[in-house]
Amino acid sequence: MEKEKEKKEKNGKREKKGKRENKEKGRKNKSKKKYNHDGYKKETREFLDNYGHYPITSLKVIVMPLPFLLPIILNLLTRREFNKYMKARGYERFYHWELMATIQIEDDNNNIKTEEVIIQKSGGDDIDINFENKSYTYFYKSLIGNKKVIDLPFSAAEKKGKALTISSILNKTREKLNYEEYYEWNIIGEKNCQGYVKAILESIDLYDESVLGIYNQSIIGDLETEFMEKHSFSLFIVNILSYMLIYFYSSINFIMKYAQQTLLPRFSKYMNI
Repeated sequence: MEKEKEKKEKNGKREKKGKRENKEKGRKNKSKKKYNHDGYKKETREFLDNYGHYPITSLKVIVMPLPFLLPIILNLLTRREFNKYMKARGYERFYHWELMATIQIEDDNNNIKTEEVIIQKSGGDDIDINFENKSYTYFYKSLIGNKKVIDLPFSAAEKKGKALTISSILNKTREKLNYEEYYEWNIIGEKNCQGYVKAILESIDLYDESVLGIYNQSIIGDLETEFMEKHSFSLFIVNILSYMLIYFYSSINFIMKYAQQTLLPRFSKYMNI
């Protein structure tokens, strides 16, 4: 009788534990499916489905100069009209902006770790969201070196007491912009990487013109309108070339990471023999 009683108690504890685990899984799955991630490329959509619901603990803006190749190509295609536009605006270089979000990830054993995630918009109408060391700019940044990292007063975004997530801030930004403004890219005007990051920060009241304004080239005026109308085909070519450049950086980054994680350990083991 006592053995049967103990057996029933153990079964009861297992059932309660199973219910708690199912409830916790259901809660996590529910939070994952809260936002609609349609419209993004497959890799970005999968990343947001898996990690977009985790809370953000800090935000930074990373500013780095574009490679000289794009301005050179634009000057060739526009017969140096791009240089005239740069001088008219007082620009020495064009800058790439990306947003770095630090998130807290909780695993099935309730262990918490932090990861840095890069959020950016680039050529080829490409919105890339991935872990910092898997982003295609990982290799690009190793070449540039002189990037500027700007910390944001993120506590101001938590004044309502509700933790922000990558999915929640992107959803706020999508509600603010139309489809073209959010997804499409152009090196000139408000659809570039700078305009994208600026729109995200404005949606959570974190954009500070006094800090980021000196790097902001995502403006649209008579100069931009005239240039885009006159050189629409050249800008289309640059869009395609930018898309190819992105995949070049991505491929190099993959090779570097593979060599670092797989080939080097094997080579080191061989050398130690």
